[in-house]
Amino acid sequence: CQLLSAETSGVFTPEQLENERKEMIGEYGFAIGKALFEQEYLSSWDASIIGAVFGEECRALQEDGRAAPFIYDSRYPVDTSWDLGVGDQTVVLFWQTVGNRERLIDWYASSDTGIEHYAEVLAAKPYFYGEHAGPHDIAVREWGLNGVSRLDHAKRLGLHFTRVPQVSKGEAIAAASNLIKRMEINVSDKPVEDPSEDCTFIFEALKQYRFKFDNERKVMSKNPVHDWTSHYADALMTRAVHTAIRSP
Repeated sequence: CQLLSAETSGVFTPEQLENERKEMIGEYGFAIGKALFEQEYLSSWDASIIGAVFGEECRALQEDGRAAPFIYDSRYPVDTSWDLGVGDQTVVLFWQTVGNRERLIDWYASSDTGIEHYAEVLAAKPYFYGEHAGPHDIAVREWGLNGVSRLDHAKRLGLHFTRVPQVSKGEAIAAASNLIKRMEINVSDKPVEDPSEDCTFIFEALKQYRFKFDNERKVMSKNPVHDWTSHYADALMTRAVHTAIRSP
């Protein structure tokens, strides 16, 4: 097989390609138009997903060499950030702060399980823990816990959460964007058989977290699409808002 872009196929002149690029940018805006042009004319597999919330940040992370094998360093405590689900997934991200870098070293996700399960998972890992950052709804009282909040129930199991205050989705996305700019992520040199062996799966989820594009109005939705990527992005945003608040 052969992969040919419009630049090498000889079908279009450089002037024609530049006109097509300008037309797409004029119709869809710079970010979307540029991504569409690279996908359609340059056959680029690296072009940002249309509407990707963290597309440019993730691309820079990879190009800067910050997606690499970053394993647990016992000199530093491990913090966690959570997105809580009941019918949906609960996601736990494991972080270490090394200098001015936020290093994502590990993750865990499951559904239809109680907080007891996650307490066992954390206890089984060889980490020395620092802070556990939970979203604002961790304080919600549940009938299944006899009216006890998940926050208090977790405390009884030895998990002492810091409740991260609720902010607007726009503020959370902005905080996450800043976090990714100083973030390192544990990605193995070679493909792994088990996704839990590194954080490649999380990296892919962050790259695919996106706004929906309205073709008729030529605008993006105000909030990202709620799909399989949402819980992983929300767990990242829990960390981002928490670190933004505690920073001087």
